[in-house]
Amino acid sequence: MERKTRHDDPATGRTIAWGIVGAILVFVLIVGIQAFFYSAQESETRVKTYAQAPEELSRLTAVQQEILNSYRWIDQENGVAAIPIERAMEIVAREIQMTKRSGERAEPGESR
Repeated sequence: MERKTRHDDPATGRTIAWGIVGAILVFVLIVGIQAFFYSAQESETRVKTYAQAPEELSRLTAVQQEILNSYRWIDQENGVAAIPIERAMEIVAREIQMTKRSGERAEPGESR
């Protein structure tokens, strides 16, 4: 007696195996694409964050440093001048030490 193979029913074992292999491949593909995306994003962030400062920012920084570290008149008629920040901090620190020694409470910048 001849054995006939039925072709109308799918092979369950093969279908499950291909389904599992397909699911694993899709998962690996998603993880790989996500890893590539994060790598490209980090690279772009690094380039944009640590790249040379824009020219305008460099210019503004130089202007601010000049203002902080130079002598200039604020109001020449009233005798108001600006002094470098380092010098101003030294004067304030000295005034605070003198105030502590004398036991008085004076505001920084107040002349004696």
